[in-house]
Amino acid sequence: FLFFSNMLFWGTGAYLVITHQVKLALDLGYSPEIAASTTAFFGIFMVVGQASSFISDYIGRETSVFISSLAASAGIICLFFFVNGDAALPLYLFSALFGYGSGLFAVCIYAGASDIFNGNRFGFFNGFILAGMGIGGAFGPWFGGLLHDIFHSYDYALILALISFIISSLFFYLAGPRLYSRLN
Repeated sequence: FLFFSNMLFWGTGAYLVITHQVKLALDLGYSPEIAASTTAFFGIFMVVGQASSFISDYIGRETSVFISSLAASAGIICLFFFVNGDAALPLYLFSALFGYGSGLFAVCIYAGASDIFNGNRFGFFNGFILAGMGIGGAFGPWFGGLLHDIFHSYDYALILALISFIISSLFFYLAGPRLYSRLN
């Protein structure tokens, strides 16, 4: 379940968006400078999400992954309803929410794996979970580009990312780090 959670969140959903976010912003009417700066803004808030991942020790891994998926999804929803190429604030709000959610998830997936697979085989299972990200990372950006080419819009690709985040949270919950955690 952790393999599929990482494949869907990071590989398929997040890499799809990260790969296409500059082109998406250009398509929405933003200048190249504003469009490119969204990547830097994403990176800053990803670090903030990673730095705040300690909250998963207190509120639980599943709750933290749910929050990360909610934040990343809220960022994408901003692209559907608030971004129009005139004001940069909604685009930066997307980058902040998406970056924070991605950063929080990036740490919690491996903290959850540690709860379940602590011991001598932890490295093996971490590598297996990381392979999920690689497989999704090969599929998500390619398929997002294909959807854009077919429909001349990123709408369907963004919907795919949203669905990926939701299903990823479900797989993480089913993996159940809370059932193994020494913190409980």
